[in-house]
Amino acid sequence: MSTSINSVIGAFSNPLIQVIDWQAIAPGSSNQVLRGQIDGESYVLRINASTDYAFGVCRNRESKVLRLIQGQAWAPDIIENNLQQGWCLMRDHGPCLTLNQGTKTAMFELVRAIQTFSQSIAAEQFNSIVFDYDKLFASYQQILQRGTDNQLALLLCRKLSLCVAQLPEVTPVLMHQDLHPRNVCIGETMVAIDWEYGGWGQPWLDTAALHCAFEMPVQQLKQLPIFQQLSDADFQRTLVQGVAINNGISCLWHWLRGQLSQGQQTAPASSHSMTRKALVVEAQQCILRLG
Repeated sequence: MSTSINSVIGAFSNPLIQVIDWQAIAPGSSNQVLRGQIDGESYVLRINASTDYAFGVCRNRESKVLRLIQGQAWAPDIIENNLQQGWCLMRDHGPCLTLNQGTKTAMFELVRAIQTFSQSIAAEQFNSIVFDYDKLFASYQQILQRGTDNQLALLLCRKLSLCVAQLPEVTPVLMHQDLHPRNVCIGETMVAIDWEYGGWGQPWLDTAALHCAFEMPVQQLKQLPIFQQLSDADFQRTLVQGVAINNGISCLWHWLRGQLSQGQQTAPASSHSMTRKALVVEAQQCILRLG
């Protein structure tokens, strides 16, 4: 473990953290993610990136979501989530998901379980974790307006805000909003980790991620109970729009990262960085897909 990480961990208050020999994992993540073992048990420690770099993340909302879902078979087993010191200690839930027919089926059932669980959440609970897209895109625009040559990204941001608002309403549920195979672990059970963008709202962006990142066919996704009132044509049309929105949000995220790396601050290294030239092309394509 590096001296810099050692010095950071030395200030953490949890005694378990102090006795584990931590090793860095998950290169390319905004956060620092470490794994360690003691007494035959394996743990993961996430050292939170600043929200200056983790765009759209709300640690307070994530903390409420993690408390709400504790004990569910698909939820991470959190030992301690320390907002003040900026870290989250959890049990290691095994390797990341590898796509095959069996894991795709299990992932579909995991999402169905999350949506079923959502029906049991009381109003006072879900009102405290509502995901505010207007606030998200307003914060993106503020950052972009501080930079130069960001007109295309600002246009994409405004377009995304309008398109999200126009998605047809279905039954709101608990959303993850960063679903991809690296955020799903398979050990004794299948567990969705990294709820940094989690919250309460419309499930379209999660559904679009299931279609693209997990290769689930349209017909299967339409079987989720919350979509039963939609026609097949309406569902498929909205799913295409959800895919375009996810792509646009990803493009904006990389654009914002690139802006930070050009300024006084340097964003954490990412294995998924894009050049400005590539981002311009991607942003143009995203705007066209959004219609």
